[in-house]
Amino acid sequence: MKKYILLLFLASIVACSEDDKGPGVKSLDANVNDIIIDLQQMTTPTVPEDSGPYDVWMAMAGDNIYYANPSNTNLPQFMLAYDMSANTFSDKLPHAQVCACGYGSRLISTGTELYYIANDAVKYSIADDEWSDINYPV
Repeated sequence: MKKYILLLFLASIVACSEDDKGPGVKSLDANVNDIIIDLQQMTTPTVPEDSGPYDVWMAMAGDNIYYANPSNTNLPQFMLAYDMSANTFSDKLPHAQVCACGYGSRLISTGTELYYIANDAVKYSIADDEWSDINYPV
């Protein structure tokens, strides 16, 4: 048994000594100080609606960022889609269930639909620009 352990120990030393430089290690031609980042200022349009001091929920789907403010504030409710490619906003259909209610409510995207779950649950079809109620366990 001692011979086996000694042989295993010697094999590991030999294996590790050949790996000091590492067969796959390559030196880089540049270092971090050689990297140049070219920053460009991008102008985006001002959001056409004012949410005041209230939260705005956002979710991204495709090239669009969807914004919705809560229905239970003293400001008019809105929903907007910002098209990043065209650099424009467009009005979308808001829903009264998108409210500042419930605990930890969020607007969630699947890429083709938006979900808002708080005290109730609703689903927004991006293609059809319409909301529908959904059932979920309470």
